Amino acid sequence: MSNIQSIVAFNHKKVLSLLLIGNLLALQCLAQKEANVWIFDEDLGIDFNFERFTPFNGTGIDQPGGSASICDKTTGALLFYTDGRNVWNRNFALMPNGTQLRGGYTSDQAALIVPYPGNDNLYYLFTTKSYSDTIPLSDVDSEYSGLYYSVIDMRLNKGLGDVVEQTKNTRLTEKSTEKLTAVPHVNGRDYWMITHEWGTDRFIVFPLTEAGIGSPDYFSFGLTYGHYESQGRLHASPDGSMLACAVSSPPSYELANPLELYDFNAATGIISNRRVLGNYPHLYGVSFSPDNSKLYFSFFDNYRPYGDRLFQLDLNAGETEAIINTQTLINFVSETGIGGNDTISGGMLHLAPDGRLYISIFGLSAVRDGNEVIEKNRMFFLNKPNLPGLLCEPSRRDVNANVRDASGDSFPNFIQSYFNNLEPVDNSTTFEDCAVIDFNTYPNPTNGYVSIKSEINNCLFPGRVKVYNSLGQLLNSFEVLSEPFPSVDFSGYSPGIYYLVIETFNKSSVRQIIRSL
Repeated sequence: MSNIQSIVAFNHKKVLSLLLIGNLLALQCLAQKEANVWIFDEDLGIDFNFERFTPFNGTGIDQPGGSASICDKTTGALLFYTDGRNVWNRNFALMPNGTQLRGGYTSDQAALIVPYPGNDNLYYLFTTKSYSDTIPLSDVDSEYSGLYYSVIDMRLNKGLGDVVEQTKNTRLTEKSTEKLTAVPHVNGRDYWMITHEWGTDRFIVFPLTEAGIGSPDYFSFGLTYGHYESQGRLHASPDGSMLACAVSSPPSYELANPLELYDFNAATGIISNRRVLGNYPHLYGVSFSPDNSKLYFSFFDNYRPYGDRLFQLDLNAGETEAIINTQTLINFVSETGIGGNDTISGGMLHLAPDGRLYISIFGLSAVRDGNEVIEKNRMFFLNKPNLPGLLCEPSRRDVNANVRDASGDSFPNFIQSYFNNLEPVDNSTTFEDCAVIDFNTYPNPTNGYVSIKSEINNCLFPGRVKVYNSLGQLLNSFEVLSEPFPSVDFSGYSPGIYYLVIETFNKSSVRQIIRSL
């Protein structure tokens, strides 16, 4: 038996690395998986694959502003990620030509990755500079540099991908704000890329097709976006029918920041019907719910006693005034009463593949463990963002990884259609839970198939099944990426003793199987 266990010895660190970079990934059989791995902040990542929430470090990124990442749409495997100035491959290594891009260090939406229509090997990488990034990258840069794009070809660098030299830092607009999003075309193939011009009142919409980036259309709406107005996120609704824009202002202002809502036509690329859903202090985060019925927004306020806030609006209420009247303050009440914040909510907002809405605020919360009070890193989120008012369940969860001091500035930027109509999944299983996972095999003895069952099934993924004979010879080996866990066929083997090995992402287990007559 020791020989068999030696053969199947489990390398914990290697397999955890494989998990984190997404080489064997699956979440929901019908869900899009492009956003399954988040990489952002100061060397922080979160893997949402296998219905787990797995924070990790070791990414090499240091980005107080927005970042972007992209995964394989079928498997959820991480492909590459960026802070807007550098691009890393799935092995957490810089791409050979992936430096000195034109994204901003503190830009709210420093980068956005969009699949290249008609070519699964190519991706557009769009970048914007921050209003506070005042040092030009070259003599041709203005102080408020514009919108740029580069193309990533995943066939380059032995399949790890690289920036196509001929496209690197191609300028699309001379002066752009930090606002950057994209919406899929109704044809299911093309995209609309949307930004706002700096120093004007114009939104800009670029069509992205198999032929490349087309000529833009411009849509003017009353407000000129300058230094401060360029801050704050621009997000589309997951179904692509609306745009929400958080507009900021100089710190001396109090209620001069409009929360803007627009209609968007994903067939024509037309922006219309501007509505202002109130004026607020320093607006920052904005997000729709997965079912497109709610709008969430956050702001910072250094001038009023109530500080930062997160609110919900019900977009199904009717006209503009009726929507405004549904405004609900979302509080995060300390579960222990001995520490933590009850209204932390001034950061970025983003939907996640697990159907939740996360807030980019991290902090140490005091938690009572028996008679001992300990501090834990916590991340705030809404457990059921589709539901009205406090039924959205403001919650927090432990982040067992190093995080930057809470700033509220950092989150990745994704196309919102990846989250359309998601419902929350139970991904409360932790690494520690899976460390003690056990499984049963039945029937045993057998003259045919052996079934495998665990009390926590998602701990079996990603996994590999191996079958050895009594001499330690490998007879069969295959990967298992998602449910249902397959039965193993022993009918073709001679009667005798065999060993069934299950290698999961953090352990290896062996079961003796008797092949009967």
